[in-house]
This record gives sequence, C-alpha cells and structure tokens, in this order.
Amino acid sequence: MVVSANGGSDLLYLPSHDPVTMEKIVAFLARQDYVGGIFADDDYGKVPAALPLSTIRLVGSSRLPRPSIVVAFKLLPRIPNNRS
Repeated sequence: MVVSANGGSDLLYLPSHDPVTMEKIVAFLARQDYVGGIFADDDYGKVPAALPLSTIRLVGSSRLPRPSIVVAFKLLPRIPNNRS
C-alpha cells in the first residue's frame, strides 16, 4: 500500500489490486475515531463501509493512477480560548 497525504484526506493506492486487502483496510479504517469518510475505487464494486469514488467525482479520464481508497478525516470543532 502507498499512502499519499492530501490535506484533509489521505489517498491510498493498492498496487496489488487485491479486493480482500481492500476490504480489510476499509474495515480497519471504519473502526478509527479520526475517520470521517471512506471512499473506494468503483472498480472494486461495493465495498462494505465505503462509498464509491464516483460519489465525490474522483473517477475520470486522467492518465494518473486513481487512488484505491480515499480517507477523509473528521473535522473537530475548535473552541477559541478553551484552556481546559
């Protein structure tokens, strides 16, 4: 797996294109409290706990490799002047 930081999300690339590995990674990510959303490459079909990449319009005709998984992080509210 190759992970690329992308601001408020990470792009994960699975060079093996193994659907079993894909499901294990998505299942792991779905249990993490910092994950806000998980999107899986449409080529894998329906992946439990993930939405298709096409949902966020990341499927197109670019020659660049498409990420296998996109992980969006939760946004936590910042409370100004909170000293606790």
